[in-house]
Amino acid sequence: MSTPFLHYDNSEIESTIGASDAATFASMGFLIDMGVQILNLSSGDPTILPGFCASNGNDPRCLTLAYAEDRDVMIVAAAGNAGANELDFPAHDPRVIGVSGLENVNGGQFWIGQLLLGSHFGSNFGTSQQNGPRFSAPAKDVFSAFYPGKVYSPASECDEHTDGDNFNGYGYCTGTSMAAPFISGVAGLVRSVNPLANRSVVTSIMQQSIGGSYWNYDNMLGYGAPRADFAVRAALGVSGGLPVINRVTPLFSMYGNVAGDIAQTTKPQVATAYSLNTLLGYIPHATEAVVNGFVFSESPLNPSIGTPRADIFLLTTHSTPPTGRTTIPLYRQNWYGPYGGNPNDADWVLVLASELSGPTSFKSAGYNMDGLAGYIYSLCSPEPTCIPPGAVAIYRAYHSARDDHAVFTAAKVSYMQSIGYVTNLTKLGYAYPNLDTDSDGIIDGMEYILGTDPLIADSDCDGQSDGFEYPMARQPRSDPMDGACGGGGLEQTPWGSNSGTASGINRFWNYTMGYHFTPSVNGSVTSLGGYFNGNKTVRLYNKNTGATLATTSVNSNNSWTYSPITPVALVAGQTYTVAVVVGGSGGSYKFLNMPKTYGDITIHSSTFLAGNGRPTNSVTNIMYGQVDVTFMPN
Repeated sequence: MSTPFLHYDNSEIESTIGASDAATFASMGFLIDMGVQILNLSSGDPTILPGFCASNGNDPRCLTLAYAEDRDVMIVAAAGNAGANELDFPAHDPRVIGVSGLENVNGGQFWIGQLLLGSHFGSNFGTSQQNGPRFSAPAKDVFSAFYPGKVYSPASECDEHTDGDNFNGYGYCTGTSMAAPFISGVAGLVRSVNPLANRSVVTSIMQQSIGGSYWNYDNMLGYGAPRADFAVRAALGVSGGLPVINRVTPLFSMYGNVAGDIAQTTKPQVATAYSLNTLLGYIPHATEAVVNGFVFSESPLNPSIGTPRADIFLLTTHSTPPTGRTTIPLYRQNWYGPYGGNPNDADWVLVLASELSGPTSFKSAGYNMDGLAGYIYSLCSPEPTCIPPGAVAIYRAYHSARDDHAVFTAAKVSYMQSIGYVTNLTKLGYAYPNLDTDSDGIIDGMEYILGTDPLIADSDCDGQSDGFEYPMARQPRSDPMDGACGGGGLEQTPWGSNSGTASGINRFWNYTMGYHFTPSVNGSVTSLGGYFNGNKTVRLYNKNTGATLATTSVNSNNSWTYSPITPVALVAGQTYTVAVVVGGSGGSYKFLNMPKTYGDITIHSSTFLAGNGRPTNSVTNIMYGQVDVTFMPN
């Protein structure tokens, strides 16, 4: 049984802790049961001393803190504003991140404060690391949103009128209540980038973001003020010496017998909340693949939730990965209530931005917004060549008898239809399947983003597996592509990245044109592309054997455009040819003296052949055809 804190009726605990605390902590219990990831407390009690919960563990406030810890929920609390050498409760509790205040307009110094109406008004602080703040953030004259016309504290000039514009919904406020949300916001950003990161990992990342002195503790400032940008970068890590701009996370799948519902979420706290909801009784969906390298938060007070399961991994940021395909957001909406004789029917559905409003939207049918689930790749054409390497199509369908929507991979369409998910089958886009070919602890999709090899457990030959260097549920330990055979780990487009302005376009050439090239390291070609006008066939050949290694269609409008292919392994020192069938229109060229070396690729010469065939000749002063490869070094 999980920690028994279901006091949503404040009157049950008011006699123990008072009406104000009862409302606060009952609300916290409710939010934890809803799957919240971070709780911000811009409030506190100066009368409760450090160590209170050690001797009062059954106090409802202490039960709430234990409940949050069991569910891996972070609590951030204001230090207090009395200028005292003791933090308010619960900021001084070791399970809580206490936040002291900084002078927002004075170079980030500690907010000492002043005498105000006979009392000291300034940030509280500690006397040791054990009872002091963890972090600090701006607390003085913080510009904030307000309810129009609202006056919170006239003595501290915390009201909506302080910006000189009444009833515009904004104003200035001072107090550690303003500092705590800064820290909650940074924690939220880190958890949005990697929802699998637990409380200690998030806190460690935030601490490291402060800079070179992050290990130095100060009783007033804690470890200092975290940098949001540095924290997000640390959560994403680097590969091949460059920042990683996206990562993947599992779309956990839970099944509830009571509601007859498949519920899917990228937030472990939400999945845990499903499992511990005794009314609906969700368990990890047994038909989906096990998520390796991660377990749900459990403790002696929590029952076994079960093995996490997910067939699909979503992207966590909007940034376009090296695959080059546009990403789009996927939102999560819910409906709960009686349906078809079931008083506890529920449906959680994943929707596109285009489905959020309008007469046929889920909102118009009574669904509520839960928030952003993650990102997927947008639909493209022609399939399958346009689909990013390693990604698969994902679909959504409705089960009318269960009143339930579910999202699943293309490989599961037949199975899901066989069990009743046949209505409104919709292709949403592309995401990564739960597939780890080399068993290194990173799914193949993440390896494509990192530039590591999904077929080799130690891509850079440094003696550490890719999964150890870039663990899915923790902060990246090191660069997985900086070893002896890392090759930089970055995709290279040798001609497209170095061609400059074309010397001529829209030529009516009925030729096949391209270039001969040799890689200096082993690697793979992951896409073919070109700069021409029209939809044209591009091929990759082994120059020595004449074998065709890959063929795809590329639709370009006099701009560099690439189409993904099944990766083709190239051997260092061997020569290859890439060429486009111009087909009588839309050709381009560039004056160029060759050979040229760009990164790990040496372009020896251009080549052309009348009609549709494999060109073999060499021209060293003009690049005909303007075609290219995307090369990924091993």
